[in-house]
Amino acid sequence: MNAASLQQQILELQAQLTLLRETSTATITAQRAEIESLTTENKLLRGKLDAFIQRYFGKKSEALSEGQLELLLAGIEATAAPSVPEQASLKKVSRKRDGRTKVRTPENLEVVKVVIEPKEVQSQPDQWKEITQEVTRQLDYQPGKFFWLETVRPKYVKAEDKAQAPVVAPAPAKPCGMAAPGLLAYLLVSKFSDHLPFYRQQSIFQERHQVYIARQQMVLWMKQGVTLLEGIVHCIKEELRKSSYVQVDETPVK
Repeated sequence: MNAASLQQQILELQAQLTLLRETSTATITAQRAEIESLTTENKLLRGKLDAFIQRYFGKKSEALSEGQLELLLAGIEATAAPSVPEQASLKKVSRKRDGRTKVRTPENLEVVKVVIEPKEVQSQPDQWKEITQEVTRQLDYQPGKFFWLETVRPKYVKAEDKAQAPVVAPAPAKPCGMAAPGLLAYLLVSKFSDHLPFYRQQSIFQERHQVYIARQQMVLWMKQGVTLLEGIVHCIKEELRKSSYVQVDETPVK
């Protein structure tokens, strides 16, 4: 066997070894994903089973009504759904059969940009040079239309001292992730003030604006919005306790 033939066999063995390694890695990754999916499904089924047991076999004082059970199961299903990167979920325009796609939006929505400049740049704009931008998007709503609320945070370096670390304005708080404040406020007002249930809001958004938002996603946003309003509720309660006269509406609500 000459050296050339031996070298060829070595190259072939290396190629086979590389292919085997890639195949093994792909198999392990697929098995891990399947395990995570089964674990999530197991948690979801356990939660549903506990809810049904409490509904049908629990004490009357602890039993759930049909509406509470539906809301609970919707919350469990939305919580158990695996999280996906925010920007990737925005670009999806087709609803998956398993119902995990929570928001579907057309690509031609209006974009409203809000630029946040660092304080250092605002005071001395001539001494800074913009090098890039950090952009985040949230789905927002005004009466009659959806639009993207795009937050732009330019990043700067000093023109004279490029060795200095870049500066960028701090990112604004996004308590509800993809839902902008306008959309969140509209959902809460429509639900609790206009008595418009989420399934009707979902139908209105899809038929009039071609924007699909699942009811489970609305339930999660509602929960986050209620948490944000707890501070205001606490202040109102304190003011009521300090007053000498309180008028109460005693209309029963089932």
